[in-house]
Amino acid sequence: MTRPHILLLGASVGAGHDSICSAIAQFLTQLRPDARVTVLDFVREFVGVEAAERGRRQYLRAVCCAPRLYGLYHWVAGRIPPRSALQRFINRGGQQAFREYYERERPDVILCNYPAAVGACGELRRRGEIGCPVVTMVGDYDISNQWVHPYNDLTLATAEFVAEGMIARGLDPARVITTGLCIRPSFAEDHDRAALRRQWGVPGDAPVVLVLPGAFGMMGGLGEVWGALERLRGLHALIVTGHSRSVREWFTARVAGQEDRLRVLGFVTEMHELMALADFCITKAGGVTCTEAMALRLPMVIHRPIPGQEGANARYVVETGVGLVTRNGRELGRVMERLVGDDEALEQMRRCAERIRRPLAGRHAAQVLLALAEGTPVSGVARELCPRTAQPSCS
Repeated sequence: MTRPHILLLGASVGAGHDSICSAIAQFLTQLRPDARVTVLDFVREFVGVEAAERGRRQYLRAVCCAPRLYGLYHWVAGRIPPRSALQRFINRGGQQAFREYYERERPDVILCNYPAAVGACGELRRRGEIGCPVVTMVGDYDISNQWVHPYNDLTLATAEFVAEGMIARGLDPARVITTGLCIRPSFAEDHDRAALRRQWGVPGDAPVVLVLPGAFGMMGGLGEVWGALERLRGLHALIVTGHSRSVREWFTARVAGQEDRLRVLGFVTEMHELMALADFCITKAGGVTCTEAMALRLPMVIHRPIPGQEGANARYVVETGVGLVTRNGRELGRVMERLVGDDEALEQMRRCAERIRRPLAGRHAAQVLLALAEGTPVSGVARELCPRTAQPSCS
């Protein structure tokens, strides 16, 4: 059997795209240890390092300083017709450099988990300059034309309503599969909650909240989060500040003298363990984080969701019953106080998560990619792994 070469294209704008590609790569390695799996940042590699850094800074600045303006940009971009001259102009970014890479490396299948890669590869596919299958992996619980290109061979959707939205925008239903959003294999494992609490030094009977401001600390209202934590004296908190040194220092200065119940952590690789031991989390509405929480049946409180794709993620969380949204400090305080004393409300959210969780989405996506790379018909694989069903409801 020929060793397959699978190319995964993400981007380092935020942390979600890289995380999704990494998750799929881990499942691919499990399924085919001999496979050649290449993960690349599309913008950095093919548009340019300067463009990548500038885009990342502009994105972080926009969502932190002008979230409503960013939401408007997202709304407009998501409605540009995929076949329009404007969208084809946008899709030009990185095309030439990527075509040269493709001709040199000749991967057997390409997965795109960033809109710029979706558009550029789709255009090259349309012109016959890419000869292998191109797959789009949607990165949020959002319906946007930026994930739509009619010449890409397959689209992997995060939920059934997203698949239906992609079809409504002109994609062939036979080329849309609902796999779920891809997260790492560790989130599909069973965890001993009591053992994890002992391991992390958390009292076994204490209510524990996990605070997740995002990989770069972009969640708004951190002062409101701190105020709620300070008022609820019986609550233990694990605060994961990711890569943001400023957010870590901000929280560390405030927990002084309360380290017995409030602990500040930086970047962690054991997020699955922290989610498994917590009672609920306060989080930014990143698609990957929401999916990881659902996989481990962790109730969510999404505080001040950023307009755009994270607003769509927050709506999905609320509509499926797996979490709540708060938009100011007063709401957050009330919700946290209620959840700390309401085991039934938390259990209801866990039951809702059980109905919609897809912890093996990455494995399913990997199996689809391997089938394409090996020339196996995908239709049977898709029906077996990801049957098309109605969106589960939670009542």
